[in-house]
Amino acid sequence: MNKREISIFTIIICIVGAGIAYGALPVSQDIREQISSGEAFLRKGDFEHAAASYQKVLSSLDKEKSPGVYMDTLVRLAYAYKALGLHEEALAAFTAALPVAEKNSDSYRKALFFSNFSDIHLTLGDLLNAVERMKQAIAQARLTKKPVLLADILNNAGNMLVTDRNYGEAAETYKECLSLLNNTEEAELKAK
Repeated sequence: MNKREISIFTIIICIVGAGIAYGALPVSQDIREQISSGEAFLRKGDFEHAAASYQKVLSSLDKEKSPGVYMDTLVRLAYAYKALGLHEEALAAFTAALPVAEKNSDSYRKALFFSNFSDIHLTLGDLLNAVERMKQAIAQARLTKKPVLLADILNNAGNMLVTDRNYGEAAETYKECLSLLNNTEEAELKAK
């Protein structure tokens, strides 16, 4: 995996770590099983089958009744698409989900959504939209009061700034990211 894929995989882990327990999802058992199946395929690197599982979930999920599950599944689908080199499909999926994301009140999920949406734009060479979505991701991450999430998104923003050869702003962004991590109480993130 390259750095970008590791970053996306980290975000997926953050989603799961946010407390999404499959038994507690407000969806049917069949959908829970499809989500679990997709995750198993992702862990094995079987991105085609992971994408197929997530597509099935999204096609049968009521996004109005389960917007959080919808957004989480979409982020996983986009990761699978990107791993397969299907960046346009990932962009189309995010674009279709934008109204759901904008209505969602969960800042944590919105931060992850917009960060991944930004990354897809950047991958496709659309820096203008990548910057706009990254600003949305950072704003939502700040609302969560979750320093690890904000640090991850700021790291992604720094990488984007380097891509744009904006090294001064990138350095400041990385400094804020490191400061957040150094000041966090989460011992497993600190260097030993």
